[in-house]
This record gives sequence, C-alpha cells and structure tokens, in this order.
Amino acid sequence: MMEDWLKKVEKEIGSNNFEAFNDEIEGISWTIRDNIVPPLGFPKIKNSTCEIDAFSFHSVKDESLCNEQILHDLNHGANRLLITWEQIPNLELVFKNVLFEHVKTNIAIDNPKDLPAFYAWYQAENPVNLTVETVFDPDTSFSNCVRKIAGFDVYAVGGNCFQELMFITHELYEVTGSNKNQNIIIEIGVGENIVFEAAKMIALKWLIEAIKKSQLATMEITVRAKLGWRNKSQSSSHTNQIKQTTEALSAIMGGVNELCITPYDFYYSHVPDPFVRRMAVNIAHILREESHLNRFIGIDQGSIVILNIAKTFADRCWENLEKLPNPNESLKQMVAETIRLRNFKAENKTKMDHKPIVGFGSLPYYTY
Repeated sequence: MMEDWLKKVEKEIGSNNFEAFNDEIEGISWTIRDNIVPPLGFPKIKNSTCEIDAFSFHSVKDESLCNEQILHDLNHGANRLLITWEQIPNLELVFKNVLFEHVKTNIAIDNPKDLPAFYAWYQAENPVNLTVETVFDPDTSFSNCVRKIAGFDVYAVGGNCFQELMFITHELYEVTGSNKNQNIIIEIGVGENIVFEAAKMIALKWLIEAIKKSQLATMEITVRAKLGWRNKSQSSSHTNQIKQTTEALSAIMGGVNELCITPYDFYYSHVPDPFVRRMAVNIAHILREESHLNRFIGIDQGSIVILNIAKTFADRCWENLEKLPNPNESLKQMVAETIRLRNFKAENKTKMDHKPIVGFGSLPYYTY
C-alpha cells in the first residue's frame, strides 16, 4: 500500500525526489533545507479574522431572474449581496422585496456613466447597509463609496499568484499616492493550490503594510477573496464542492477580511442552477457555524513553508514596483505566457490520461 501511495505522489509532483519541489506556472521552487529556519525580517501585520459572510453574488443580465435568485439566496441564509453588471439594470426591479436593513449590500460599478442612474435610484429608495465599489476614483460626495482594486480579474484570465499580486501592488501604490485617506477594497482571486493561495494572501497583507508605511497612508483597506470558476468542472458537483471548500480554507488561512464564494457555474451557464447557488451559500454556513473558522485570529502563523513562499512573492512584487517601466504591458505578456503554459500542461495531461481532465482543461481561458 505504501509503495502504491508513493507512486501516486511521484506522479503528482512529477519527481521521485520528495525533498525538492518546482512549480513552473508559479515560478516557485524550494528544497526542504530552505525551510528549516523561518526567514527573518517579516513585516509586522495586524492579524485578522474572516467574517465568512454568506455572499450572494450576481452579475446582472436579466433583472427579473436576478431578483428571483437574490430572494432564493436570502431565503437560504445569505446575509451579504455582491452585485455587478456590464450595463446598468433597472435597480428597482433587481432589488424588489429586498429588505436592506437585514442584509449588507455591495454594488460594484465599473463605468462612471452609471453613477447618475444609480444615484437617482439611491435617493428614491434610500437603502441602508449599502456600499458602492468603483474601479475609478470614487465620488467623495457619496459617503458610502470606496475604491476597488480588482486583482480578481488577473486571476480570472489565468494569471498566477505573483502576477495577480503584482497588479494589485502597482494599483495600490498609485491609489495611495494620489489619495492617502480614501478607503479601499482589494478583491483577490483564489486558485487551486491551497499552499500558494494562502501564501499569496499573507504576502498581500505584508505588501499593504509596506505600501501604507512608504506612502504615509492611513486608509482602511479590506481584502476580499472571491472564488472563481476557472478550474471548475461543468459536470461534477461533488468535485466542485471539494474545490470550493479547499479554496475557501486557503483564503481564510491567508487572513482575508471577507470571503465571497461564487456559484461555480457562473461562467458557462446562462440560467444558473439553484442547487449550485445554495451550495455556495451553505459552504460559507458550514465554515462559519460548524467549523467556527471565523473565531480564529492569526490562523496563517506557524507554517514555515507557507511563510517562505509568501516572502518570495512579497519580495518579487516589491522589487518590481520601480523596475518595470510599463507594468501593465509587462503583466499582459507574463499572463499570456502563463496561459500558454497552463494549456500546454493540460493538453499533455489529457493525452497521458486518455480522458478529459476535470477542471480548467474543460473550460476555455479568456485571452487578451
């Protein structure tokens, strides 16, 4: 039995040398000798707990359908709404029968032209517990408006951990340089490798503290991890449930403030399955009400391997703050190469197994 298990491990990591590890996609490698002593000089960060709210996530295309899904999720215990759109919808219809006093609502607005219509609805309805997130400089006349840094978008197109952190770091440095007091929400994706993803969250917290110190900034920064659909199967709900749970755990281990578990069929289903929506809500319920992971402070402390990887990510991002003359163009080239590598590895694995792989191999990537 032990020999069979060792063969499976060898196949999984692609080596029979268990003292070494190399990941081409993330550009991370180490040996056991690297991790005997914790590295020194870690930035001091404020430990935090994750609220683990049960988010109901929607990208509005059909107002009536969206309203039906919102009410479905609220009736099954969701206590947080995250709403976005490509074209501003009829908000009165979207939020019909929603009691804002019993739920926190975040609305993400990507187009400044949507603000007048939104303000008209807001003044007419006067909803409570509502926050507006904008990827552009927020309207300071609206007290509940915050600046969002959408690192999740880099994850969604296929970028690796370092590339997502690099985008967030450059955005955060620019935002804090122009306005040192406005509150910020950083939305970061959660990928499939629990160790790398936890390290990514820890590195982000270090980078936040380093940037705030260098810019003499005092704003409140909220880190929200959002689960995506990049590596989810179209047919296996049980596999997806395991993936969503482990991804949520890695974000909590990394010390994020908020966790949004999205329905895994969001990308490929025009009419999302109510069961899938309920699964997303219930995973949050189990992590909070049964596992009680919202009670832990500093759950990210103590793993030498994770902290070493986090330091590697943070050091590389900090070095790139001044080295890259055109970070956006460099980032596009890096992500394109990572997507190529992901697809190459997926195709080779499919040929080796003689069967379709479960996960990102069954879904097309976005391309630039």
